[in-house]
Amino acid sequence: MDTNEHPELESQDDSSWLLETLPIDIATGDPALGPLLTKLHESYISSGRDKRLSSQFDRLVDSAVLPQHSGAARRLEGRALFVMGESGAGKSRSLSYLFSKRPNLNPYETEIGTMRPLVSVVAPSPCTLRQLANEILDTIEYKTTTDLKENIAWRIVKQQLKQRRTIILHIDEVQHCLQNRTDHESQKLLDTLKNLMQSPDWPVCLVLSGLPEFGKFARRDKQIPFRSRMISLPPLSIPADLKWVKFMVKAIFERLELDISALSSDTFYLRLCHAASNLTGRIARFIQGAGEEAIYGHRNAVTVNDFAEFYAAHSACDPDENIFLVRDWHLIDPNASLDVEDEEADDLKRGRKRGRK
Repeated sequence: MDTNEHPELESQDDSSWLLETLPIDIATGDPALGPLLTKLHESYISSGRDKRLSSQFDRLVDSAVLPQHSGAARRLEGRALFVMGESGAGKSRSLSYLFSKRPNLNPYETEIGTMRPLVSVVAPSPCTLRQLANEILDTIEYKTTTDLKENIAWRIVKQQLKQRRTIILHIDEVQHCLQNRTDHESQKLLDTLKNLMQSPDWPVCLVLSGLPEFGKFARRDKQIPFRSRMISLPPLSIPADLKWVKFMVKAIFERLELDISALSSDTFYLRLCHAASNLTGRIARFIQGAGEEAIYGHRNAVTVNDFAEFYAAHSACDPDENIFLVRDWHLIDPNASLDVEDEEADDLKRGRKRGRK
């Protein structure tokens, strides 16, 4: 197989299962619920951290299109933006919202195929370099009938990113690439990513989002800190940020014209933040979950019980362990039942220890 023979792009258009063909009342039998649920899940309240993220991302895009010097045919070497935070911090949703506000990075059609200035993928779990390359190729709709070897797959990735005029590659859940990997294998990942940024033929800028452990590991590489910027999405500071949480609850439910007079006490908001481990993404998910309870209940008001119902369904806790119901709610560890995803961090650490044998 000659891996250099990919002169033209193929326009892949598989319209056999478009979202638009699905009836939104297929599950509930009530077509009135669909628009309400859609509006609920589309709601996003931006904050100061979105402004910081937007500013750093715009710098990244600018660097991706600048020439090395006046009149140069080549662009600057790629840079990386790390977006790190605990599971539930809201990394994926913040980046999705950010990307949606950049229409100039949307795919566009040409006579030779679909151009993709921005390519966004989620790293499988666990993830080898070969699997990551295949995920990128699947996302840009490159089809092959052969089982590509790792080196060949990455060679095609570089070719395709150039042909698709991709300047930004986003890899979400990037910590998956380190699970159960040795130090050598992990360093090989960083070298592969640096190779994309340093390519003299077509340098690509990277947005890498995931758990903080990946950022700490990556910055051990001597070259990474000088080629990257890092944004951390930490938990909220409570009670200092309680006003912001109240605003988020009010703004989202007002869009659905749902009454929240039953959610007036500071104690409720303290319970909400504690249940969500003070993480913005989880708080948003609790708001959505409680909203679903009210919508499916055909009610025009949201109550504390709606949050309690969602928490119980999500954590499978007993009533005497429900943070929204019990008196000593602050003594309950929400991570004991809720934080299944945080096992990823433990897996990553165990994998790193194995690599240091």
